[in-house]
Amino acid sequence: MSVTAILFMVIYATGAILTFMNPVFGVLTYIFEWHNHPPYMWWGKMLPDMRWSFLIAALTFVSLLINRKKLQTRARPDYSPAIWLILIVINMYFVSTWSAILPDESYRKAFDFLKITIFYIVMIQIVRTQKHYRWVIWMLIFGVANFGRIAFEIGSNRDLGFIAPNATEENAISAHIVAALPFFGVYFLQGKTWEKIVTAISMPFALNVIVLANSRATMMGLVGVGMASIFLFKGKTRAWVIMGMIVVGILFFSLTNEQYWETQSTIQSYEKESSAMSRIYIWKGAMEMFSDHPFGVGGEGFSFLSQSYIDYIKEGKSQHNTFVAVLTDWGFIGIILYLGFLIHSFKILLEVKRRARIYPELYHYHLEATAVQLAFIGILVAGIFHSRQYAEIVYWISAFAVMLKNNQSSELAELEPADSADSLVESGSMIHPLSEKLKN
Repeated sequence: MSVTAILFMVIYATGAILTFMNPVFGVLTYIFEWHNHPPYMWWGKMLPDMRWSFLIAALTFVSLLINRKKLQTRARPDYSPAIWLILIVINMYFVSTWSAILPDESYRKAFDFLKITIFYIVMIQIVRTQKHYRWVIWMLIFGVANFGRIAFEIGSNRDLGFIAPNATEENAISAHIVAALPFFGVYFLQGKTWEKIVTAISMPFALNVIVLANSRATMMGLVGVGMASIFLFKGKTRAWVIMGMIVVGILFFSLTNEQYWETQSTIQSYEKESSAMSRIYIWKGAMEMFSDHPFGVGGEGFSFLSQSYIDYIKEGKSQHNTFVAVLTDWGFIGIILYLGFLIHSFKILLEVKRRARIYPELYHYHLEATAVQLAFIGILVAGIFHSRQYAEIVYWISAFAVMLKNNQSSELAELEPADSADSLVESGSMIHPLSEKLKN
C-alpha cells in the first residue's frame, strides 16, 4: 500500500472517530474525502471498495442526532434556503414520475440531489461558530491546494491527472477551483502570518490547474471574479485587492503558454470555432425541447433526445449550461426554484454585509461574505458555459452564506446584555433590539 493511501486512511479514520465527539469533524472529513475520493485516485485501487463519502456523511448525520443538545445554542437561526432545495427535490421526483423520458435515470439523479440536500441541511445545522466555519474553509483551501500539487506533479494540457465526484473532467475541476480562489485571497488579506504563507504558496498551484485545464468556461468565471472584486471590496481593502490581482495576473500569464491562448482566443471568435458554436446549436435545440416538454424531460432525458432537436450531432449531448440544464431536465418549475435558491442565498450575503457595516466589531464578516459572493459569481459564470447543476461546491457556497448569517446573529446577541440575549435563543420568540435597529 502506498504512503498516500496510508495517509488517507489515517486522516479519514481519525476524522470518523472525532465525528462521534463533534459532528463538525464529519463535515471536515467529508470535504477532505471529496478532494481525495479513493476510486478516482491511482492510490485508491489499493484500498477496499467502500462508499467513502456516504459513510462519513451517514456518521455525521448520526453524530448530529446524538450531540445536537451539546452544540452551541444560536440566536434566531435561519435555515430558510433549505426550503428551496426540498421543493426542488419534490419537483424532481414529480418529473421523474410523470414526464421523464428515462424514469430510472431520472430517479437516480433525483436521489443524488436528495443526498446533496440532506448534507446541505446537516452542514448548516452543525457549523455554529466562526471558528468552525474557518475550519471548513481551510479544509476547502487545503483540498484545492492538493489538487494543485497533483496537477503539478503529473498533469498536462487538458489532463489534470485526477477527477472528483460530479467533477469528472477538467472543465468541472477548474470551475471548482475558481469558486475556491476568493477564499485564498480573503484569507491572505485577513489571515495570520502562517495563513498568508500557506495561501501565497498554494495560489500558484491552484492557478496552474486552471491553466492546464484550458477551459474557456473557467476563464470566463475567473474574469467574472476579478471584475466583481473591484466593486465588492471597499476602501483600503480594494487597493490591496487590485494590487493582489496584478500580482496574480502576472503569475497567471507566466504559467500559460501559446497553446493555452490559442484555445482561449476562440472566446472572441466563437463563430469560427466548432465546439464554441456547438453550444449555440445545443441551446437552441434545448429551447425547442423545453417548448415540447415544459415540465421537463427528467435526468439524462436531454442527452437521450438531443439528436432529435440538434441536427448536426451524431450522439447524445449535454446542455453545456447550468441554467439550460435545469430548465430542460426539470421544467419551468425547476428553474424557478433553482433561481429562487440562488437569489435567496445571495440576499443572505447582502444582509450579512449590511450588518457588518453597522457594527465595527463584526467587520470581519464583510470580508468573509464578500469571498462567498465571489465564489458564487465564479461558479455561476463558469456554469453558463458548462453544466454544474449537481456540483456540490454550489451548495457548499450557499451553506457558507447561511453559516455566516447564523454565526453573525449569535455574535450580535452577545453584544447585548444577557437578559436581552436570552430572548434570542432558538427556543425564544422575542425580537432582539439589534434586529429592530437593522430593520430601521
